Amino acid sequence: MSRFFIPPLLPIMFTLLGMLVHYTFWRIEPFSTLWATVCGMLLIVAAVSVAVLAFRTFSRHGESVAINVPTVTLMNEGIYAISRNPIYASFLLSVIGIGCILNSAAVILAVIPTFILMNWYWIAKEERYLYRKFGAEYKEYARRVRRWV
Repeated sequence: MSRFFIPPLLPIMFTLLGMLVHYTFWRIEPFSTLWATVCGMLLIVAAVSVAVLAFRTFSRHGESVAINVPTVTLMNEGIYAISRNPIYASFLLSVIGIGCILNSAAVILAVIPTFILMNWYWIAKEERYLYRKFGAEYKEYARRVRRWV
């Protein structure tokens, strides 16, 4: 499953499912349109900014963010000194931002299954890999830097 089910597909899949729910049978619009649009756009800008910072950190070390490419360097500086998973955090911000722009409770709530699968499947899997690869260095990093923020 993990070979074909890459992490960006989770937020895309659950966002689309939330849109389907919203536009077919559960059209709950919790915010005023202007407020929702502004908040959603700010969240999308924040998500893109966090992702760019994470990609730049990988790029500075000559590393790839691709999940099928073994890592050589433990990312622990820049945005990775604040969060061990800034790219995944940017995915979650994006789901909420899209939900706000669409003013859709169903899309906003799509962040819940996205978070659950990321937190307890993908991140747990990656942490096991990083612990095996970097040992005490990763253990110290994980002690110092929170999983999310």
